[in-house]
Amino acid sequence: MSEKNYREVVLTGGPCSGKTTAKSWIARYFSEQGIRVLQPEEIPTQVISSGLTDFASCGDAVFKEVEAAMLDIHIATQNSYQKIAAAFAPEPVLIIYDRAEGDLRSYTGDHLWDELAAERGLDKGYQVYRYDMVIHLVTAALGALEHYTTENNPARFESAEDAAIRDRSSLQCWLGHPNLKIIDNSTDFQGKMERLINQIKPLFSIAEPFGHRRVYLLDNEPDIKHDLPHPIVPIKITETMLGDSGAWATSWDCGGQVAHFLDRDKGGISTASMISASDYRALVDSNTERRPRIDRERWCFHHQGKLCRLDLIATFDEWLLSVDLESEDEVFTPPAGLTLKQFDDSHIYSRI
Repeated sequence: MSEKNYREVVLTGGPCSGKTTAKSWIARYFSEQGIRVLQPEEIPTQVISSGLTDFASCGDAVFKEVEAAMLDIHIATQNSYQKIAAAFAPEPVLIIYDRAEGDLRSYTGDHLWDELAAERGLDKGYQVYRYDMVIHLVTAALGALEHYTTENNPARFESAEDAAIRDRSSLQCWLGHPNLKIIDNSTDFQGKMERLINQIKPLFSIAEPFGHRRVYLLDNEPDIKHDLPHPIVPIKITETMLGDSGAWATSWDCGGQVAHFLDRDKGGISTASMISASDYRALVDSNTERRPRIDRERWCFHHQGKLCRLDLIATFDEWLLSVDLESEDEVFTPPAGLTLKQFDDSHIYSRI
């Protein structure tokens, strides 16, 4: 099982969220760190700008064919860039995608997306989870309305209200990803770009992860349907510790979309690489010393602009809530119905 020399990151988010500018910031910073940065062009803008600005109003048959073409082009583009990046081994390479399959799904809806995936024999889980990180840049229409514009992108036509709806729809389609990050508009734009850069750094073991993950124990068993804000994405996770190296083999099942990962600790920074089902099974079967195993059910949701994860740790029969915050001092108010107490991170199941 060889370690790949490249990492793949998706930039997603609603219209006018800063994705185009973000690519320039990423290229400048990581190139200076000796990392080659590859940035394929955004597929939807390419296709729509070619003379298809009205395709959504041309009937269902045209809409399906255009969305199918965008999916095919993206898959071909990704496969090609993976091969290009691998050819540079052992030089480290960062591939940045401006949107990906999850974003297409936010436009097609689940029914058409499932139809397109089935026609192509796609493993929907692999197509989504193959990315090392997904970063959701929140549209300026949410939190920076004075900066929202449609003038700098010929394929952008949404009003601010529609942009906010698209932003939430895009986020919903990526909620199940194990390494999803949200960059909001709580700072000025330079601060937004700096927070973006800091999220990517740990993929190359060049910095500590940015921000703070706060973990709480629940005093009550929640009512998932009524106590959590919708939409909610349910996930089943199994983690098996491998030897004394701090590595874990992880199985991640999001609505039948299954993926497997190998988590390693590199100089205090945890990195996860996607592995095949057969490699995962071989690692778990080799775990003959009965190392710790953690089984959990997880529900991902969005609350107060933050990514939240509610976990039922079956191994310990405990409920945990984790939330990604900007700093240790940030105030967080949980959803009504959840009674929380702050958690001691030194406990064995602080691995959340």
